[in-house]
Amino acid sequence: MVENNSLRNFCILAHIDHGKSTLADRFLEITGTIERRKMREQFLDQMDLEREKGITIKMQPVRMIYHPDRGNRGTNAENAELLYSDLTYKIRGVLFEVRKKLGLGHKEQVYQNALEIEFKRANIDFESKKNISLIYEGKSIGVYQPDFILEDKILLELKALPEIGRPQIEQAWAYLKGCEYKLALLVNFGSKDLEIKRIVYDIARDSSAVSASSLRVSAGVCDQVENDEYILNLIDTPGHADFSYEVSRALVAVEGAILLVDATQGVQAQTLANLHLAQKEELVIIPAINKIDLPSADIKKTEEELSELLSVRQEDIFKVSAKTGEGVEELLRAVVKKVPAPKVGTSEQVLRALIFDSSYDPYQGVVAHVRIFEGSLAQKEKLFFLASGAGGEAQEVGFFLPERTAKKELTAGEIGYVATGIKEPEKVRVGDTITKSEARSTKSEIKIKALAGYKEPMPVVFASIFPENQDDYEILRESLKKLKLND
Repeated sequence: MVENNSLRNFCILAHIDHGKSTLADRFLEITGTIERRKMREQFLDQMDLEREKGITIKMQPVRMIYHPDRGNRGTNAENAELLYSDLTYKIRGVLFEVRKKLGLGHKEQVYQNALEIEFKRANIDFESKKNISLIYEGKSIGVYQPDFILEDKILLELKALPEIGRPQIEQAWAYLKGCEYKLALLVNFGSKDLEIKRIVYDIARDSSAVSASSLRVSAGVCDQVENDEYILNLIDTPGHADFSYEVSRALVAVEGAILLVDATQGVQAQTLANLHLAQKEELVIIPAINKIDLPSADIKKTEEELSELLSVRQEDIFKVSAKTGEGVEELLRAVVKKVPAPKVGTSEQVLRALIFDSSYDPYQGVVAHVRIFEGSLAQKEKLFFLASGAGGEAQEVGFFLPERTAKKELTAGEIGYVATGIKEPEKVRVGDTITKSEARSTKSEIKIKALAGYKEPMPVVFASIFPENQDDYEILRESLKKLKLND
């Protein structure tokens, strides 16, 4: 098993009304996932009843892009601080695709040849090894050949080294200084985890009197290098005891959890229940105390309760105010640092994806919310469901922003969705394992094991319901089947 070091999958656990949804709102703001003009309270609570009652009923996944050392830097184009954000996002997708297919150990030229194929496939305009004049006091003093110029905006330099060091960064910085471009991507395919450094240069070009040495001291080469971004998959979970089954399903799909406790109430019953579920799945627990801004907050007492409960030092417990934003970014940084990257199989392995939730679309059938554990899942691929024995086709795959957003492919470690095209809800069961039909047609089909933990949920409410008009019986029956998908 290997790690996808850019991914973090986590959830927020808490008793009802301890501030999960508000904390999730702050995460969305910090990462720039939601445009400010579209932001509203309880953004991840999509149901009218959730917003009316002020509680979370349905789990809701969301994908966020986070730069730990750059603060509020999402993928939205309105965020001007991240230069060429949309184009950079597309390029990164191509880079990870090549790394996934080729792996380690090749020469730079091999990666360059593969990137040319993928850039064409992604409709990204590029030029390879083009001569760029280096300008000194208005005169050309030589030429520089970057590996790629993308969309006539971004320089791309390839390396196949154990790690990127200061010499490579300063070299790219110097090249940017001598030409008209503002952004370079320094990409290293030789390291254990794909390294991507964004190098932004527009300071020295506007101030020719500044020496190179003073730049390194005042602005700093490293200050202009943006650290790798992280993909954070958050699942916002319910806190009410009646929805504990929702929580248990979410925990199977993640590696870590924030345990959030209200400073005015302390540890409550559902705090303990959710914690026991998380510990059963061996998740990394990050303790946090919320509502520290309130006059009635008893931070010291809550610290003592959490410290004793988790056997951690009090100074290791994060203190936040999800309402004001105090301490929230430090908590998000802790997620990147403490939650392990998902251990996944390779894309060459047979697909195994866990269904942790589902919904119904009148055009695309059952939409399964999935965590990919092994292999990959792309559009138009034939699917097989191990528990139900049903077959289908991936009409669309993608992730949540939190709206469904289509993507070419989901790979191992990712959380997203697949529109199955199946119109019979009972064939797509929460907890089932999805694989590909062609894998079942080989002699090795017996070796494909379902992911652990599947069981049929036990009904807890029994009712006899009949339509007023007997001609509506089939409509009622189909409606109840669809309701069962996510209730």
